[in-house]
Amino acid sequence: MSNTNGGEFDHVLLGYDFDIELFEEEIPLNVCEPHYIPQRVAALQNSSGYFYCTSYDKGIKQMCPPGTEVSLKIGGCVNKTTNTSVFPTGSRCAAQPCQNGGVCFDFSSADAYLCHCPLPYEGLHCHLLQNYCFNSGCGGTIGNMSTECYPYTNNMALQHSCRCHDWSTRPFVISFAGKNCYTEKLFVPKCEGEPPVGAVPFTNKGFYICLYNRTRLFIKSCPLQHVWNDTKKECVLENN
Repeated sequence: MSNTNGGEFDHVLLGYDFDIELFEEEIPLNVCEPHYIPQRVAALQNSSGYFYCTSYDKGIKQMCPPGTEVSLKIGGCVNKTTNTSVFPTGSRCAAQPCQNGGVCFDFSSADAYLCHCPLPYEGLHCHLLQNYCFNSGCGGTIGNMSTECYPYTNNMALQHSCRCHDWSTRPFVISFAGKNCYTEKLFVPKCEGEPPVGAVPFTNKGFYICLYNRTRLFIKSCPLQHVWNDTKKECVLENN
């Protein structure tokens, strides 16, 4: 999502850095929770508006004007009679910024918009290709361990990283690896530092970050030709 409010450390709505906590609010559990997918749009049950889901019970709200309803297929709010898009004042979606079949959702309270992209496209304007990978590429499921391959887009230094789920523990532990959950020493970062970002042991082309009040942890990739500088807490150009 693009926004003019600024921010840092990848507090993002699919692409643009800003602090989502300034704009999110509590929402009914039946909106995002039943099939929760982080960083996605969910419609209110009466189609009077929609939320950008930041967690199971929080999101950024956009209500549709009278005579309109939300359309997840077209994007944003549409006229109930003509099924054509109706944009709010100051709309960013009116300029049709989304490429490759992406649909646009305005979020007026954050002066922002979101491009909802069809696979395999990602990015602020659905202009990037996602590297595809199978979960078996990280080792697959063996015993109490299952693996998840997390792909990055073609403008990133890493092609993918691995999430390793150990179901034998309570609560179960999620650890990380570069290419294989069984042949590498697993990394379990702790969200204790300030800021909650840092280096990972299996590559210098990425970093870990704790988001959503430190309840969710991700491995992020640096851009192409960049490496992580743990002193500066940022990705810098290689050989600089």
